Amino acid sequence: MCKGEELTAFLAEHGEYDKVVYIGDGSNDFCPVVRLREQDTVFARTARGLQRRIEREGAQAGLKCKVVYWEGAWEIEEAFATL
Repeated sequence: MCKGEELTAFLAEHGEYDKVVYIGDGSNDFCPVVRLREQDTVFARTARGLQRRIEREGAQAGLKCKVVYWEGAWEIEEAFATL
């Protein structure tokens, strides 16, 4: 299963959203993240595969979304209050 294809299929079925927020930590979360738009946000867990791939391959893959790194779930909860 490709999470990028799953995200694309979900959005095609449910329509466009003003903003998409994606939370991930593994390197297999990179594919859907590079499909996000400038108004979207990815929360990538610190010191995990997704952060490493974003730092290593993000610019080359055309990453457009805002990237927020997190360590604990409370940080995501706090950030959701500001979205």
